[in-house]
Amino acid sequence: MIGAPFSVLEKIEGFMPRGGLPGAYGTDPEWRRKLAFELIGGAASLAAVDPDAIGLGDLSRTDGWLDKQISRYLTMLHGYRETDGYTDAESPLVDVVAAWLEDNRPKTWHRGIVHGDLQFANVMFRHDAPELAAIVDWEMAAVGDPLLDLAWILTAWREEGDPPGSDPQLKPWDGMPGRAELVAHWATLTGRDVSDFRWFQVLACFRLAALLERSFVLALKGRMNRAMGDGLHKYAGWLWAKAEQEIART
Repeated sequence: MIGAPFSVLEKIEGFMPRGGLPGAYGTDPEWRRKLAFELIGGAASLAAVDPDAIGLGDLSRTDGWLDKQISRYLTMLHGYRETDGYTDAESPLVDVVAAWLEDNRPKTWHRGIVHGDLQFANVMFRHDAPELAAIVDWEMAAVGDPLLDLAWILTAWREEGDPPGSDPQLKPWDGMPGRAELVAHWATLTGRDVSDFRWFQVLACFRLAALLERSFVLALKGRMNRAMGDGLHKYAGWLWAKAEQEIART
């Protein structure tokens, strides 16, 4: 015992793919396509882990997991209304999206480990081959339905027909597979039924928007850089638009 919180880290050779892609990732569309499938493959591998088998069954409470996904974040969003200046900028879709999630909630869910913030910013890739090197930043990990990790990844995806106003996290983006292809790939790797994916996609937009709006509220209170808060609020607006688009799909 050293008397203080600590962590043990392993050095990973690789890079976090954000912004302009280096080397062959930036010049070869096939490398970028493999990059996408590798990320989904990492999510599928995590989804296959039984939390009880590795001693993480009590990582978080799971009673009423599906119900709490909506009420928890809606409470957060409603609480922001107490901040001066927030209601003027609040999306009119907050309660609309929450109501749709309540009305279309799946009857069952699959218990597994959820990273909680699985995206390009929290993974590393090898420099010498289009292969996933590591998944990092596990502070939001919990027991839940791993389908949420897949949906979380795909909130950051961009394809033709998406609402305007948000660019891809990576450049160049051409050569990337679409969401439907990636969902099908995850389903093949996990053997999971993905018929409820649209609900999880809307839930991921809802959750992430709620977290981003918290930063905007902090900015309104002077506890965070205002320009950064405004930028995150703008991204939350795109997520509400994307959720609305998914709700409208037949």
